[in-house]
Amino acid sequence: ERRITANEFLRMDLPEHEKWELIEGELVLAPSPDMPHQIIALELSTLLRTWLRENPIAIVVPDWDVKFELDEIRRPDLVVALKKGSRLRLGNHGDGTPDFLVEILSPGQGHRELIEKRALYEKYGVSEYCVVDYRKRRIHQFLPGLDGRYLETTIARGTIKSRLLAGFSFRLKDLFRVL
Repeated sequence: ERRITANEFLRMDLPEHEKWELIEGELVLAPSPDMPHQIIALELSTLLRTWLRENPIAIVVPDWDVKFELDEIRRPDLVVALKKGSRLRLGNHGDGTPDFLVEILSPGQGHRELIEKRALYEKYGVSEYCVVDYRKRRIHQFLPGLDGRYLETTIARGTIKSRLLAGFSFRLKDLFRVL
């Protein structure tokens, strides 16, 4: 089977209500997120947007196509791009490397977010990557070490702080209270 390029993917007329990604040149349909996933995405987006109104150093875009290379397009739950110094070019889709990404675990998708996407985002040098596990009420935070490889911290209580967005933090109980 012929591989699809990112440019071909971006010209396709795929249903907007479906979450398609291009993984190594192959079209992949992700399962529809459940209601808790969507509620957490909205709540986290609101926390970020509220903080960014007072600290306008970045923009946050939910559920947005990001082109990493010729045959790789992913659609993270939240994409954060710094206004200065970002390697992500903004347009109808993101092109390049986002500064900060958030994925929310959906049932049966843990391996994808914690292993596959972690490796991809690490490879391209995403500065901060968080995986929200709302069922276990915890967040996996991945930050690059001195060698560029991600160091993982799992936060199950207390406050999570962003290294990239200095000053942005929130209490986990505030995020998960909406459930």
